[in-house]
Amino acid sequence: MLRASTSVADPEGIISKTQILVLVVCSGPIIQMQAAAHRCIAIVDFMEKTLKPYPATVNDEEMYKNAKKVGEDLVGKDNVYLSPLAMGAEDFSFYTQRMPSTVFYVGTKNESIGASYHLHSPYFFLDEQALPIGAAFHAAVALSYLDGHSDFST
Repeated sequence: MLRASTSVADPEGIISKTQILVLVVCSGPIIQMQAAAHRCIAIVDFMEKTLKPYPATVNDEEMYKNAKKVGEDLVGKDNVYLSPLAMGAEDFSFYTQRMPSTVFYVGTKNESIGASYHLHSPYFFLDEQALPIGAAFHAAVALSYLDGHSDFST
C-alpha cells in the first residue's frame, strides 16, 4: 500500500529542537533516494518556511511537583490524576521553552447535570461549579511557586 503522505508523531513528547533539525535536514535526501531506488519520486516538505514547528510540551519537574502538591492539598489526593501522554499541537509548548512550566487540567465533568462530553465535542458544556476551584487552584499554584522562589526573607 502506498500512501500519498505520511507524518511523524512524537507521542512521548521527547523530540528536541536539535533532533527536529536533524530530521528535517537528513530525512529528505534519504527518502528521495529510497524513492528513486524504486523508480518513484518523493517530495519532502516539512513546511518549515510556512509554519513554525511546534516544540514538544515538556513539563518542568519542579513545577509539576508544585502543581501536584497544591492540587492534592486543595481537592485531596484521590481527586488528582496523572494525565496520559498525548501528542497534539499545543501553543503552551512555546512558553515551556522560556520559563518553568507545567500543563494541568481542571476537571469539569459532572454526569448528574449532563456535563460529560469532551472539550471538542459539540455537546460540551462545563459544570460552572468547577470554575471557583479552578481559579483557586491556578492562584494557589502561582503563590506556592513564588513563595518557594522569593528573594526576600520574611
